[in-house]
Amino acid sequence: MIYILTEMALERKIVISKIRDLQDEIVEHLMKILIYGHSNQNTNHWKMELEGWLAKCYKYKVKGGERLKAKDYFQLFYNDLIENDYEVVRLMIDSILKRNGQKEVNPITINKKMESIFKEVSEAMANNRYDFNIIEKYL
Repeated sequence: MIYILTEMALERKIVISKIRDLQDEIVEHLMKILIYGHSNQNTNHWKMELEGWLAKCYKYKVKGGERLKAKDYFQLFYNDLIENDYEVVRLMIDSILKRNGQKEVNPITINKKMESIFKEVSEAMANNRYDFNIIEKYL
């Protein structure tokens, strides 16, 4: 008999470590999407990569088949890197703008949108109802 394993239950610390490995890319790509919206030729590429990374995070379950709690996802996606630290957000935005073209950007607005998105994504993942379209409504 052949069994196909589609989801793997891991120790909590391993799940957190795997998500931490992706958090920089997730934050940077979401920031790029929010800065440029649909106006940049790379936006679809960024969205596809972001969707893939978030899908990986959603796939991971801890032993017992449970997902992380919403507060855990939010900590990993938002608090660990940028929690209302406008200087960090501004530095990240400056770096993105240098590589992808200048645009007028308010770091506080970007930060608030990221906080809202990551709250909603975290709640959805924790409650087994994640959908990438959550991000689309913020563009």
